[in-house]
Amino acid sequence: MKNTATLGFALLCLLHSVAPVAAQDRVEDIQVLLPDGQLSRLIPAEQPVTLRISGTWSHRCTPSVRSINRNGPGRLLQLVHSVHPSAFICIPVPTAFTQDVVGVRFDEDEIGVLSVAVALTDFEAIDTRALSQGLQWLPTLDIAVQPPPEKLVPAWPTAREPPPGLYAATALYDISGGWYAPEHSGSGLILNHEPRRARGVAASVDTLWGSWANFATDGRPQWHLLSETYWASPTRLLGKVYRAEAEAVDCNAQFPNTACGFGARAARSLQVVGIFELDVTAPDALTLTIDDSGTTLLQGLVQPPVEGYRVQLRRL
Repeated sequence: MKNTATLGFALLCLLHSVAPVAAQDRVEDIQVLLPDGQLSRLIPAEQPVTLRISGTWSHRCTPSVRSINRNGPGRLLQLVHSVHPSAFICIPVPTAFTQDVVGVRFDEDEIGVLSVAVALTDFEAIDTRALSQGLQWLPTLDIAVQPPPEKLVPAWPTAREPPPGLYAATALYDISGGWYAPEHSGSGLILNHEPRRARGVAASVDTLWGSWANFATDGRPQWHLLSETYWASPTRLLGKVYRAEAEAVDCNAQFPNTACGFGARAARSLQVVGIFELDVTAPDALTLTIDDSGTTLLQGLVQPPVEGYRVQLRRL
């Protein structure tokens, strides 16, 4: 029996002495724990919520959450070591970390994309005015704080910015960049997205414009320009569509193709063709629906397009 205990203790010491696993301590997600036990990334302002904070640790001695307080333009999430990682029981094995924080409230001026700085310390009695010994800064993450229902824009009356005191929904993901659909050769979607930052006066409105490039059935290049947008929900964007068309490109299947020109060319026409909807199903997947039936974007539009075509895209 004595030999068995000695062997077990020696094994623990051996595991602790091996080179640390290549993993970084980090908080990876902050979600709301709903009363039914489900999790949601839709974090509402102006009401107390329970936050579930989760991440990955490089050893078995995961920390505890001390607080998530306001800190300048964002929040400071303070973590403390439950056991100092130098202890022999802190086996260097990547370990999931989860903890709930009850009664957290986000204010109206925090609606938008809010940065959360993460600080880890050895001491329980951490003084935010003199963060010093034992302090470690972990990667910062962003959360999207949503308006309460009574302050959410029910319609978009100006197509430029919400009325005073009301907010469009905060986009859950930044969807800037290039998007493609493998089954639509020669086409692509380019989006320029500037998410609304919390307390950011210069960027107080979420802005997005885009261009969906493709070809008409007769070979004419065409671009659907996406403009005057707003987020009807954190994953649903609505706006107006303009279509620009150019003359058909004089190309054929020969090589070399000397008659095929790829230089910039003036659009033959530019017209408003209707409305569009973007449904963001994941950070790297969305569905674009265009109603090109000629329907005018009505003031206060809240319904999605019902005609036109739909294409699923992936992020490049």
